[in-house]
Amino acid sequence: MELLRKPLVLGCCLAVAGCAQGNLGGPGALGPGGLSALPSAPHAGAPASRMKRLSGSNGPQIYVFQGQPDAGTPQVGLVNIGNTLYGTTSAAGANNLGSVYSVTTGGVETVMHSFAGGADGETPYGALTNVNGTLYGTTYQAGAAHGTIFSITPSGSYKVVYNFGTTTGDCIEPNSTMIYLPGKKALYGYAYRGGANGEGCIFKLNLAHKTPKESVVYSFTGSASSSTEASAPVYYNGALYLTTPGGGANGLGAVVKVTFTGQESLVYSFGSEPDGAHPQAGLTVVGNALYGTTSEGGQGACAGSAGCGIVFKVTAAGKEKVLYRFKDDVKVIDGANPQSPLIAIGNTLYGVTAFCSGTGCGAGVVFALNTSGKGGDSIVFDFLDTASDPDGYPLFPFGALLSLNGMLYGTTEDSAKVGAGTVYAVPQ
Repeated sequence: MELLRKPLVLGCCLAVAGCAQGNLGGPGALGPGGLSALPSAPHAGAPASRMKRLSGSNGPQIYVFQGQPDAGTPQVGLVNIGNTLYGTTSAAGANNLGSVYSVTTGGVETVMHSFAGGADGETPYGALTNVNGTLYGTTYQAGAAHGTIFSITPSGSYKVVYNFGTTTGDCIEPNSTMIYLPGKKALYGYAYRGGANGEGCIFKLNLAHKTPKESVVYSFTGSASSSTEASAPVYYNGALYLTTPGGGANGLGAVVKVTFTGQESLVYSFGSEPDGAHPQAGLTVVGNALYGTTSEGGQGACAGSAGCGIVFKVTAAGKEKVLYRFKDDVKVIDGANPQSPLIAIGNTLYGVTAFCSGTGCGAGVVFALNTSGKGGDSIVFDFLDTASDPDGYPLFPFGALLSLNGMLYGTTEDSAKVGAGTVYAVPQ
């Protein structure tokens, strides 16, 4: 089976560790001025119109990854504890099997753990989850069998807390970010394979006991209404909600609901244009609705794909509304093929696309959109991709954004010249 939640059409082998090697001649922190060297915010409040590209002599990167033995090619978002940002990479690190790293907002990076394979685990695909000051994550492979759940403290104390696949019918190969529900004192996540039917499952790790206990909440069947692949879950109205890139009534993806007693139901099936198709990212809860993106669909062709994707809103009752359709228009720069979760700040949604369209399009954008969809999207930042890009300039953003002190922090899995990715910050 092939993981769909990967870049659609990146020419450079961004997800291959060999592309992460390079030399910048020293640490990857932003040059003199730090965050003060960033361009000023082009707007305030909810977005209402398209914005001009921001520019700066250094670019928005606060740290440039160097590749093995440093971390490299991050594909997921960041977690904040005490103004220090924490993340994972599925490659690079000392053993080229992935890493956990920290970066201060001033650009000081530390590799906290390099995965070693074997009992230690390898290849973390999901972001970290903060549980009362301790970070939890998963590795897709290794451990005692088929992946692990691990914990790591901000001081760097690491341990494997669960090994997947040691019992029949267990989930295996977890590949998404977990969520923590304090009321249940448990982490919930999605695994790509395993479960009762071998088609993947949702798992629970109960942290209420001295020794954490894992259990299978729901096993996917691989049918149209229970597609094998799914996003990270979100909690809403007493249940877990996920997206699937395939399946649904039309085979173009779906929003599904799973109860804590293991009952699954189809909430919404994506259709053909002008609707979206093939959601690759999880959902975001805002008020009484769920918001998300699809990587295709919307309107017209888009660099070889069937549409540039959409931003949508859906209720628990299955009523969907397309808030925005990304455009392939030579006259304007716009995002394309979104594959990362949205975040909400007030009534504004922020997201990234690693691809873009229009004359002058670079290597992805940060965009903003009102939760009503009115006014269209605003381009908060357009990542340049030219021969004049300075060394380490960020290219191809992936992973959800993080809002901190008026800035939006994120990661790119590539960077100019170095090619090992960055942590960047742009004004909110």
